[in-house]
Amino acid sequence: MKWLALLFCFRVWALEVPVISITDSINPGTADYIISNIEAAEKAKAPYLILQMDTPGGLLNSTRKIVQSMLSAKIPIVVLIAPKGAQAGSAGALITFASDVAAMAPGTNIGAAHPVMPGGEKVDKEMNDKITNDTAAFAESLAKTTGRNTEWARKAVTKSASVIAEEALKENVIDLIANDLTDLTKKLEGFTLRRKKGEISQLPKEPVTIKNQEMTIKHRIVTFLADPNIAYLIMSLGGLCIWVELTHPGLLFPGVLGVICILVSLVSF
Repeated sequence: MKWLALLFCFRVWALEVPVISITDSINPGTADYIISNIEAAEKAKAPYLILQMDTPGGLLNSTRKIVQSMLSAKIPIVVLIAPKGAQAGSAGALITFASDVAAMAPGTNIGAAHPVMPGGEKVDKEMNDKITNDTAAFAESLAKTTGRNTEWARKAVTKSASVIAEEALKENVIDLIANDLTDLTKKLEGFTLRRKKGEISQLPKEPVTIKNQEMTIKHRIVTFLADPNIAYLIMSLGGLCIWVELTHPGLLFPGVLGVICILVSLVSF
């Protein structure tokens, strides 16, 4: 009975840390998911928030919104690139630079943040240089703000540099290596931040419990439609439906469905 009472007290008083997980591209859906959960964690007075990430990259506009939310958050934001085999490419690297604590699981990599146009669109050299230099300055600024390797951050954009977890730790790109969320929370007990987050300079020394925050249906739909491959498929389906309507006048349903698919694909693009 005594042990049950102690266990009950622990469960009541243990600090709860929200965990959000990104396993897709960075787009308006994932951006809203991250930002809304940061705001919710602040209201709940969580000790910190963990963003577990495995992403090839995404939209720069969505990345900037996420970064702004992370930097202005009242609580520390911890980024974990996991599970093993995961990556933080392109936009994912920029988000990692903006974190208060950055961690990677063994067998992961970070970098290759050189900007590319959606759909592989070609731009002239002058415009390409302009976009690259702007993104490089953005990466360098984030690294400087959070006390990380600014030279490597710029190189990740201009030279598409990418490193594994162990090298990232040596290069002062991340703060620690953790196998998983359980290992991470243990290593974060009493962890001293690189720079103060408001009045917070150290994470709680007490053990914490993690609470996974799942994506809402809205976030899932937006993320699904933000995939360019899906957009092409929807547009192809729309074109096929319209062709059926034109070759079989009067069916109506294929024509209506085709128009809807075309409009949805245009929104997605």
